[in-house]
Amino acid sequence: MERKYQEERNTIRVMNNAHMNHINHTMHDFYVLLKRQYEIYEIICTLCQEDRQFIERDEIDLLRQSIGKKHVLLNDIMCLEKDIATLKEEWNRYKEKVCDPLKTNILSLLNDFKALMEKIVTYQKENEKILFERNSKHVEELNMVRKGKNLSKAYSVYGNSIPHSRFMDKVK
Repeated sequence: MERKYQEERNTIRVMNNAHMNHINHTMHDFYVLLKRQYEIYEIICTLCQEDRQFIERDEIDLLRQSIGKKHVLLNDIMCLEKDIATLKEEWNRYKEKVCDPLKTNILSLLNDFKALMEKIVTYQKENEKILFERNSKHVEELNMVRKGKNLSKAYSVYGNSIPHSRFMDKVK
């Protein structure tokens, strides 16, 4: 009888170890995917910094290229996010059971994500503000030109329809 219970305990222990190995392996995959996603966001952050320089130097073509690169990188992030989504559920379910070094690495990376995202948002807002101010300035200039053209057209319409001037002394 004792032997039967011992075998059951061993079986349970083996199953628990296998389950823990599966959890740790899954969480390692989660960490690797998060790390890759973080690296892509770092590239986006660098591109946002470069965008500021392109805006200041009025290099619109380089700015467009940078925006195109960010678009491709965001597509990569979306592909990674599909894989990460299911692993996030596993993380929320088993984060207390994950081994310490891996758990610490994941938590640290998640905190780093927060800081990086705040940085990206700050750069984007600054760039948008600069572009908006520059755009407002150009709109004002364009409106001044339009007003001038409208005034010019208003006078030119009358100027073209009036016959040549006649002086009273030359009237017959």
